[in-house]
Amino acid sequence: MIQGLDYNGVVECLFEPNEVQTDRVVASGESVNLTVGEPFWTATLRVETPTRQSKSVWGAWAAARRGSRNPFLISRSWRLIPRGGPISDTGLTVASVNKGASTVTFSSAGAWAAKIGDMISYYTTAGGYYIGEVLAPATASGGNITVQVWPPPATPHASTARPRRNYAFGEFYLSGRLSRTETKEPDFIEFEARQLIRLAGGAVSPFTPPASGANFAVTESLVF
Repeated sequence: MIQGLDYNGVVECLFEPNEVQTDRVVASGESVNLTVGEPFWTATLRVETPTRQSKSVWGAWAAARRGSRNPFLISRSWRLIPRGGPISDTGLTVASVNKGASTVTFSSAGAWAAKIGDMISYYTTAGGYYIGEVLAPATASGGNITVQVWPPPATPHASTARPRRNYAFGEFYLSGRLSRTETKEPDFIEFEARQLIRLAGGAVSPFTPPASGANFAVTESLVF
């Protein structure tokens, strides 16, 4: 099961974009830049745990991750709704994606005026989650809207893409050791997570470890 992240106590949630590239200077002095893998997000979180209950809840959550083995879902906690305010995602559909142009076209988007920094997500055909950031403003016309995003979009699931503009989330795994304190004073947990990118055929990006087991139930019962 992919477990959602309980945001009670989260005081920092920094999403950072990462490109998988090589950069080499050739004999002519020119710089050659090549993309050699899928771009991905990393997230750095700091959680305050001032009570015994919060220490216990977060300690158990961390143990259940079993290092990087069990993934979890994260929303960008300070960008949970569009900048223009919440808008219903009921009926919202991913009409098409253009990976080369890095755009996603939605239908049944209502009167959405997308703003720079809005977050979107949807379930992919590979059984994972795409989460992207809007790079340029756009306005829906007749319920249709095309937004430029980073990273380039993945292929959406044909029947159950379930796109989100509110509480958009991606799939992540712990990428290093947790830093934590447990004293009589208000304590904290800090950790970094790396996006898990699922590829066609059930494989995962070679830059990320596989999740626990070949198959698992996907739950969207996130607690905020």
